[in-house]
Amino acid sequence: MTTVDSSAPVRHLPLPGTYNVRDVGGYPTRDGGIVRWQRLFRSDALSEMDDAGVAELIRRGLRTVIDLREPAERDSAPDPFPGPVPEVLARPVFEGRLGSDDRPGLAAVYERMVDDFGPQLAAVVRDLARPGALPALVHCTAGKDRTGVVVALVLAIAGVDRDVIAADYALTGEYLGAGFIAAAQARLAGFGVPHQVRDDLLACPPDLILRTLDRITDAHGGVENYLRAHGATAGELTALRTALVETL
Repeated sequence: MTTVDSSAPVRHLPLPGTYNVRDVGGYPTRDGGIVRWQRLFRSDALSEMDDAGVAELIRRGLRTVIDLREPAERDSAPDPFPGPVPEVLARPVFEGRLGSDDRPGLAAVYERMVDDFGPQLAAVVRDLARPGALPALVHCTAGKDRTGVVVALVLAIAGVDRDVIAADYALTGEYLGAGFIAAAQARLAGFGVPHQVRDDLLACPPDLILRTLDRITDAHGGVENYLRAHGATAGELTALRTALVETL
């Protein structure tokens, strides 16, 4: 049974069958606001979450689930929501184009993600900006890389300082735990991935997301310009910021 107290803000939601479900609320913004609690959640795969976990997220008002995984990932571990609320949106970031034989290091994956898949990332941000989309949950398999980049972009739009964004990103390393890491290591070993590369792919150092934000800024002048270059409108980004940020 789920033991989360839904009456008070809490960062990590220890829902059975999950490792890395957490609320992105409570972070201060540069203009003196704060990201609202229970508006945006991030997580690992939810396929093993039990009925009590589903009910807990629904009690928290969840309206939208954005699944960043590829079709094969979704087919083997489908989301557990029966619908119609929350609405589950399949938004595969890589659309089968990352290449299973590339096996690049994690830094290279992030570079390619922001360089080559900007329209896909912007589409997720636009989904979150839709009227009535929040509260929403964004997830992939570990809730680390694809989810980490999307949440970093959203928090940047909200006006959260980059060091806070990096700290939120790094929390995944705390929450995934030894069990998840061991299982992921075993899967990667089965694919013939060398041990050093496996360690790299499972890491979540805060400087990695900082370098990713720097890469976006160097190329576009900032996250907002990056998202607008890939299809988001100024109105959508303003609407998302307004929905997420509470003025103190």
